[in-house]
Amino acid sequence: MSYIPRFYFNDNADNGGGVVNDPSKVVPESLITADELKEYGLENKDQLRLILNQHKESKIPAAEKEKQEQLRKASFIQFSAENDLLKVEEVNAYETIKSKADRDLAFEKHLEEWKEDNPEVTDPEDIASQATADFESKYNLNSDNEKQKARGIQKIAKEAAELRSPLSTKYTAAEKAYQEREALKGKLPAFNKAISDLVDKCTPDKLAIAKVKEGESEIPIEVELTKKEREELVSLFRTPKMYQKFESAKDLAEFEASATKKITGFLKEKYFDDVIGKSYTAGKEVGVTKGSTVGAEQPFAIVRSMGIPSSEGRKTADQEVMDNEIEIRKKVSNR
Repeated sequence: MSYIPRFYFNDNADNGGGVVNDPSKVVPESLITADELKEYGLENKDQLRLILNQHKESKIPAAEKEKQEQLRKASFIQFSAENDLLKVEEVNAYETIKSKADRDLAFEKHLEEWKEDNPEVTDPEDIASQATADFESKYNLNSDNEKQKARGIQKIAKEAAELRSPLSTKYTAAEKAYQEREALKGKLPAFNKAISDLVDKCTPDKLAIAKVKEGESEIPIEVELTKKEREELVSLFRTPKMYQKFESAKDLAEFEASATKKITGFLKEKYFDDVIGKSYTAGKEVGVTKGSTVGAEQPFAIVRSMGIPSSEGRKTADQEVMDNEIEIRKKVSNR
């Protein structure tokens, strides 16, 4: 009589897939669904966060708001400098140029050019009055023709925008990068907790990652995970790619289903060699238990081959392990 162990991975399909073996743990219901967001005229969670933050800020005293703004500014300047986005003097220059009216900004440039074109005028009062008159004439600011005056104002606005552009472009890019960093910091705690919770769910003290089946008997193939291995697993799955999935998921349940599948697959691959060795050992023990007294003292491959009449058809222990491994790899590749 021969005893051939049949090996298969435990996908825990009856409990919703994966290696989570605690069906009593129910995923908490989302605080607000995508459909409910749409009912309130919101397209995504970021818009809801913005409204909640605005409500929160409206309750903050003026003095506290000023303090928070100063801290935010200091943090922004430090972030911009560390990432070579803006220098401190560029931040100050941008704030100065942004605060000036279009007419004042355009006049400053005009004044510099006027001085270069009229070096003979040296009296400050004469420079100011003559440059101002030339500026107003150039842009038809005192014209009785409203259309000419409007076109002049439009030219001033265009020139002012061009003067602001170099610093404005750099500042806008730095501000965007800073806001993305801050938004990420705000959402990271929830993401980190979600990954830690999933790793805990997917990694009990003894992880039944596969089974060996002989007849009606099932022998679980388990691996034991240390605290260090769990911590490494958490670090491994706290990646930008996983964060994108976390952020784009419509709710936590959707993200957990996707992440659990990835964690499960990783564990099966990581402990594949351990499973092969343990499955062979488990199969050998089945053969020894069910075999004769003589067989109990022999390697499993010999026990299996006792019913084969000639030595030609019998397998050695090494050949048995090799055949088992090939069969296992085929089953895994077909999953």
